[in-house]
Amino acid sequence: MLAVGEVLWGEYRVTRPLGCGGYAEVYQAKSLLESKRVAIKVEKSHTEHGQTLEHEAAILSKLTNIEGIPKVTFVKKSGKKTYLGLQLLGKSLYSLRKSKSYLPTAENQVLLAWHLLTLIESVHKQGILHMDIKPDNILVGRGKRSRLFLIDFGIARDISLPYGKSRSVLGNPLFCSSRRMENRPVTRKDDLEGWLYTLVFMTNLHLPWDTEARSRQSGWIQAIKEAKETISAEQLCKDLPREFVEMTNHIRSVRSLDRPNYTLLKGLLAEAAQRLHLDLTSPLQIVKERTLSETNPISHTPVSHTPSQFPSLRAASCVENLDRNQFQTTQNSDKFNNDEMNTEKDITVKCAPALTVSVKNYLKDNESRLRRRGSAYE
Repeated sequence: MLAVGEVLWGEYRVTRPLGCGGYAEVYQAKSLLESKRVAIKVEKSHTEHGQTLEHEAAILSKLTNIEGIPKVTFVKKSGKKTYLGLQLLGKSLYSLRKSKSYLPTAENQVLLAWHLLTLIESVHKQGILHMDIKPDNILVGRGKRSRLFLIDFGIARDISLPYGKSRSVLGNPLFCSSRRMENRPVTRKDDLEGWLYTLVFMTNLHLPWDTEARSRQSGWIQAIKEAKETISAEQLCKDLPREFVEMTNHIRSVRSLDRPNYTLLKGLLAEAAQRLHLDLTSPLQIVKERTLSETNPISHTPVSHTPSQFPSLRAASCVENLDRNQFQTTQNSDKFNNDEMNTEKDITVKCAPALTVSVKNYLKDNESRLRRRGSAYE
């Protein structure tokens, strides 16, 4: 485990941990030579699948020309450990959904499906299967247009290579296909099934079988597998635009070795976009956290406020302020202090401009959805 402040190879200073997965720990680091920040993955000493980071670096090198795939900065070995330097990205879809920065409006549902499907298709065209599609493995870029990035290719594989069985289910059982839960050879269809479950989760903040996963001490994997095989397309996609039912039926009808009809899936999404008067080249609508440029002079703690941190009542108040045109700009609109943000009125006035029309309608018509229960992933 790396320590904050530790310097690697005299060039990168570790600034903070970012997360930990099944086979690697991830840290943010800053280059002392270029003042550039990167993400560094450090392979754990013992993993079931061997030299995973070297494998991931090799996979990423094949996908280097695809937009939405993180760029490799370096691959280094030190003793028995491998270090993989990657382009630093923003938050995961899971984090954005949990914090309500991403709201599941119909527009966002279609945009997310389109952008992610396009990315997965591009990866498949290069002969690579991801094998672990889930909200935690989809990050938003740090630019202004909220580009999606697919990460964590540690268990990805080349479609043309023979498949070797593992002793355990690879990937997250909640998001992987029922075929993967039987440890059968993975195909393009299985990635698309993970894509579909990701869209359902991003809408409801849970999956239909997560209660089963929480309630059982044993046999829960088999229970999840049975739930995936028996749930109807209409029930699975009941909170998604109607075109998703037909997409689900197509994915389920694809034979394991056949190539899915991406054109059909994209055509259905285009129909949904046309019905919603939506431009599919638009970025996701995300209520981004507003990090203030000034720090509190007393505590020296950065001050940040975002509508996603407020109760739903305050978010609704933001909508009322939009309707009444109460937002007024000031010369120093980005230089707030704690005193200016103390009252609910000030909070709602500051966050109102970040809400788009569709988010406003979502908050008006579906306020109860903001009060949904937590999920099995908490």
